[in-house]
Order: sequence, then structure tokens, then C-alpha cells
Amino acid sequence: MKTTTLQLPEPLFQKAVAKARRLGVSQSKVLRDAIEKDLSGEKTKPSMFDLMADMCGCIKDGPPDASVRYKEIYRQAIVKKYGKNSR
Repeated sequence: MKTTTLQLPEPLFQKAVAKARRLGVSQSKVLRDAIEKDLSGEKTKPSMFDLMADMCGCIKDGPPDASVRYKEIYRQAIVKKYGKNSR
């Protein structure tokens, strides 16, 4: 592997640092992957996680297991709002 140096604007550098931390990989890997993707001409849609990454963990109040128990939580909310016999 060859070594190179590049200069990044501060906002771009911070995005690379944040993504590396989020993925648990090195900054070099994040930058290599981004360059590889650009040079290969891939035009892929961002994943839902990529689109929502900055929102993950932003809600302080709420059930911590809502993604697993969503049906039960939804049912409880309906019963609370409309009563036991609503369908």
C-alpha cells in the first residue's frame, strides 16, 4: 500500500472522523472506501442508517426496546387513547 497526504476542509474531516467512530474503523479506511466508491463510479443510494445516523439516539424519553416490542407498545397506546374494546 502507498502512503499519501491530503488536505481536507475541517467539516469534511469531522464527517470522516465521526463515520470512522460510528463504524468502529480507522479514518484511513473510511477515506479509502469513499475514494474507491467515487473512482469506481458506483452510484448507490444511501442506506436508511446513513440517512438517519444523526438522528439515532436523539430521543431521550421512550422505551429502549421499541424496535423489538413495537406491536405491544402500539397496542398499549391505542388502548390508552381509545379504551380497551376499540378495533
